[in-house]
Amino acid sequence: MQEKDRQSNIFWAIFGAAFVLVGIASIAYGIALIVDDRNFKKTAKETMAVITEIHKSRDSEGYEEHKVHVKFSADGKEYKGELDSWSPEMKKGKEVKVYYNPDNPQNLRGDGISISSLISVPIGTLFFLIGFICFIILYKQRKRESLKGDNRHYEDPRRNADAVQKKSKRSTNTIFLALLAFFILVLIGVIAGGIALVVKDKNFKKTAKETMATITEIYTYRDSGGDTSHRVYVKFSVDGEEYEGKLGSYHLGMQKGQEVKICYNPDNPQIFNDGNTSIAGFVLIALGTICLIACLAGFIIFKKNANRQNDNNEQVLTIN
Repeated sequence: MQEKDRQSNIFWAIFGAAFVLVGIASIAYGIALIVDDRNFKKTAKETMAVITEIHKSRDSEGYEEHKVHVKFSADGKEYKGELDSWSPEMKKGKEVKVYYNPDNPQNLRGDGISISSLISVPIGTLFFLIGFICFIILYKQRKRESLKGDNRHYEDPRRNADAVQKKSKRSTNTIFLALLAFFILVLIGVIAGGIALVVKDKNFKKTAKETMATITEIYTYRDSGGDTSHRVYVKFSVDGEEYEGKLGSYHLGMQKGQEVKICYNPDNPQIFNDGNTSIAGFVLIALGTICLIACLAGFIIFKKNANRQNDNNEQVLTIN
């Protein structure tokens, strides 16, 4: 029995520690982005830039994207770049405030906070709270085991065992089942989303047509985290009509004017991709399945502990 209790405690410790660490990492990442943005703007210079183009395109899932390209002058030299944000008020030719690195004016940012930092902090907080709840469950479980050991010295072990059970078992079970139900629903949604992406990708390829597109522009920029990213824009013709949009991938060696193969939706050529199989759906299915198995393992351990506790209580009642 002590071995099973030890396994249960280990499970809650690992489960809680994993969520706490992920939560702390996510919070730290979000805070780091905020701090980096503030430090960048402390040393950056402020100027007004003119929006030269707003590229509207659709990704492989059909969602509309907006990429805002601007130009501005620094020390008598003109620079071009891409903003890290878009708003409906933005129009071609409109002036917007930007911040740029005086040592490298091509490194610029808009007048706003990175969306990544706004998302990372609350998501990290949620994961941290879930991990904290797991440690509360572990604490209550160990406290219950300790009290059960103390009951052996009491004159009426049945009464004390019932009291301990009423005080701790119900609250612990409720927290666990609520937490488990929440995760199962989320994981089912993740797996369903992954399956939907895989099916959508396969259905798209069944009806899609191939053609050659010409790379019109490759924008190299640094994101809010300081990493180098690339945006590849292409144009192609379908039935005499020209289309232009963002390609969903970049490969080393791509150059402006180069021809690349794409697959497009014949009913709506604005929806296209590079024809490669998307791994996003498979990643979601794999992660969701692994986490779901972990949740089911936790539920099995929970049920075994509950059954063992009931058996122990029945034995105490029988003896008395």
